Amino acid sequence: MNFLNKIISNIHGLLIKIFPPNPHIPRAGNIYVETLGLLGLFLYLANINLQSDLFSTGEILLGISFLLAWKQLRILLSQPIFWLMLLWVLAVAASAISGMYKFPFVDSLEQLDEARKMALYALLVPIGWWIGPNLTSIRNALLITCLGFVISALPWILDWNTLGAMLEGKRPGRDILGFWTNQYATWTGLLLLAVALTNKDLLPESLKNQKKIFLGYAILIILAVCLALGVYVPLTRTVWIATFLSFPFSFILYMITSPHKKETFYKGLVTTIVIFLILIAIGLSQFDKIKERFLEERATMEKAIKGEWDQIERTNIGTRIHLYCWALSQDNYITLFGWGPIAAETISEHEELRNMYNWPPKQHHPHLHNDLLEILFRTGILGTLVMSLTLFYFIKGITTTFRKNITSRSLYVFFLTGIFFLILTGLTTFALRTHTLVGSFGGFMFAYILSYLQIQETAKQSKSHSSTNIS
Repeated sequence: MNFLNKIISNIHGLLIKIFPPNPHIPRAGNIYVETLGLLGLFLYLANINLQSDLFSTGEILLGISFLLAWKQLRILLSQPIFWLMLLWVLAVAASAISGMYKFPFVDSLEQLDEARKMALYALLVPIGWWIGPNLTSIRNALLITCLGFVISALPWILDWNTLGAMLEGKRPGRDILGFWTNQYATWTGLLLLAVALTNKDLLPESLKNQKKIFLGYAILIILAVCLALGVYVPLTRTVWIATFLSFPFSFILYMITSPHKKETFYKGLVTTIVIFLILIAIGLSQFDKIKERFLEERATMEKAIKGEWDQIERTNIGTRIHLYCWALSQDNYITLFGWGPIAAETISEHEELRNMYNWPPKQHHPHLHNDLLEILFRTGILGTLVMSLTLFYFIKGITTTFRKNITSRSLYVFFLTGIFFLILTGLTTFALRTHTLVGSFGGFMFAYILSYLQIQETAKQSKSHSSTNIS
């Protein structure tokens, strides 16, 4: 027993170094539960792109340890995000029941499986809790996620034949990337922004001293190049545009929030500008391929601008436009609980339903290629309202946290830029289909917001202590 305790103690000590705690808000009542939660967090973040058994184990450990820490979780009852995620799970459950009623011939297990994935958005609460209100812990969690993606991409990056074929315009499949192309491009685009905007703040303290800072910058550049390749090779135009526009958006945020000293402002942006230039260099080296990719849909866009909707062919973008028109023209498209988690996929797969609902695409389409339309279609008014309030909570929460001078500017700029990026990518893709993206990014932001909660708790404890001394 003593031997087992020693092993657990050693694992706990290592995990605590990676995810330092905050003394004012303990994550668990004992080291066993905390070790379980932090181990689950590490396995989850490090293996997101692999979707392996280790990832599944991490996902399970996150949930179990969160429930076991229930005595410490009382503090979350005052946080709107806790109740919003509870409402989201209920909205998804109502959507699944609605889908079963609307499409009774579809296997209920298919409805429930997709509903389960959507309900896992709520994992952002356990993820944020186990990261905790500690800036070092937040940065390390981000770094582990970036490293996990880059390491999993090394087999195709270091294989010149595979990489060369991708650079020539061959679109890789899920067997190579780990995710579907749109999802992978969205993930790598978000992580590229994390590396670029947090720059040296993302590095461990041991790499920030003068002797090792060049090694630290070299690591950041390697991460940025690998992630930039991850943005390019899926050939996802929306992610290209969103990534490119996110940099000037972040520069504006830096200008608005910068201190009065210009030297500090420019010094903080050096790495960000270098990474942006690397991104431009990759774009220029592949200019002909990028130009060709955009010109493929030139005729479609010209007809869309002219309003000739009926003349638009079922091309990549053309199909999306027809899907949007179809959704907006349905009289009963907007309902309270939605059409179900796999409504679009169900209609797409059955000829009778395609004819009944005048489904526009000729080929199979599992979703509407737009976050807002798909969430509204799947979960109805209830689910869309919950997601809208969640977005408002995060924007307000991270802004309040920054204005209280609790945390660094780089994280604040990254989080707001990340939200901007996901809104742009969500215009033509269903980025929110990737529950790991919502759970992880939401968890990072929630941990950031907990920093402000920690200050409030400290103030309460100090006030209580003062009152006791007076009495």
